[in-house]
Amino acid sequence: MTLSLPPFVSRALALAILLLLVGGIYALVVDPLIAEYEVNRDAAAQLSSALERYRAAERQLPQRQATLASLKNTDSAGEGFLPDGNDNLIAAGVQTRVKSITEAAHGELKSTQILPALDEGKLHRIAIRAQMTVTLDAAQKVFYGIESSAPYLFLDNIVMNARNSPRLRTEVEDNPLIDVQFDVFGFTHGSTK
Repeated sequence: MTLSLPPFVSRALALAILLLLVGGIYALVVDPLIAEYEVNRDAAAQLSSALERYRAAERQLPQRQATLASLKNTDSAGEGFLPDGNDNLIAAGVQTRVKSITEAAHGELKSTQILPALDEGKLHRIAIRAQMTVTLDAAQKVFYGIESSAPYLFLDNIVMNARNSPRLRTEVEDNPLIDVQFDVFGFTHGSTK
């Protein structure tokens, strides 16, 4: 016994089966292929962009190598350090620098003394002790001059004493003379014994 359907229903049913079959083939075969194609297209675009960046870096390589070579030739690691050499000669250079700064500030350098050199880790500390008579404003200029230029020097153990003035103690001086004692030190790269 065969069930016969009207031609319109059988055509509609055949069309529905055909659409289901086409939809199934699309969902199982075509859609994954399209998704894989899009993933591969995005990956290819990223790789192409990366390749262009690498080519641009390759074009800049000679310039960057030249810059690196020039940086290696300059001794930026030595900037700020006292020159290597004999401890006493280096300390004498520090004394001369302190003297010129003090005189430029219109102060009077009374004395300087070379202190024993010390090794502090990989660095070698060179120090002097200085005594001067200056005004308070000049002391600020001297301290600034010592600590603001290269090679770098540092101040330590600063002692300031007001001088006894022949003026009446009731008068207030704006810029009194003071006696100042301080240590100045800098570093070389290593022991110079």
